[in-house]
Amino acid sequence: MTINLPERGKLLRISVIVGMLAAISAMHYLTAVQHQPAHDIYRRLYYVPIVLGGLWFTLRGGIATALATSLIFLPHVVFQWGTIRFRSQNSTWRSCSTTSSVD
Repeated sequence: MTINLPERGKLLRISVIVGMLAAISAMHYLTAVQHQPAHDIYRRLYYVPIVLGGLWFTLRGGIATALATSLIFLPHVVFQWGTIRFRSQNSTWRSCSTTSSVD
């Protein structure tokens, strides 16, 4: 069941989603890479506009918002993740293998 919103309502909702994406992205790009806990929170904040896009504009709106989020976040990943020091890959694989092993 599709609810036809007046054009003003649609534009307001789109503006809210775009504004949220812009604010979250600004926080990402303006926060130093070394502040990893802040970036973890910012990444999770991206879920809010994606869910709103899905609720307000059905599946098509959710997918469109998710794709827009990915495109906005991609330069941050490409240009700044190279400077982050991750924990050892061996410890990461070790923790993955111990949690997924079946007896």
